[in-house]
Amino acid sequence: MESKMAACIATNDHLQFGKEAHALKGAALNLHLPALSDLTKKAEIIGKQLAATPDQEEYLQARHTMLAQLRIEYDRLLAVLPEYRQRAEEAEEGGDDAYAYEDDEEVQEPNFQ
Repeated sequence: MESKMAACIATNDHLQFGKEAHALKGAALNLHLPALSDLTKKAEIIGKQLAATPDQEEYLQARHTMLAQLRIEYDRLLAVLPEYRQRAEEAEEGGDDAYAYEDDEEVQEPNFQ
């Protein structure tokens, strides 16, 4: 995805840049990755702004900065994935079920405030 966004920058395809950012934002939201979803939301806005008015120098420069920030966040996520995979495997092997409740345990409603 990030290479597609880089290609969009190289060809000044602002609309597609925004679409790629939107798709990545959806994936980040589905995976509950707030830092990545925030960055992709900003990238999507940059793409939309440039698609509407292509000569905005600050947005043209912001694309490069945003892509660099996305690469940093992506690399950070890749670095922590093995740890999460190991934890998941250990929990699975140990029969740890985060959704299991004892018969007498009261289930609390989540607080979304």
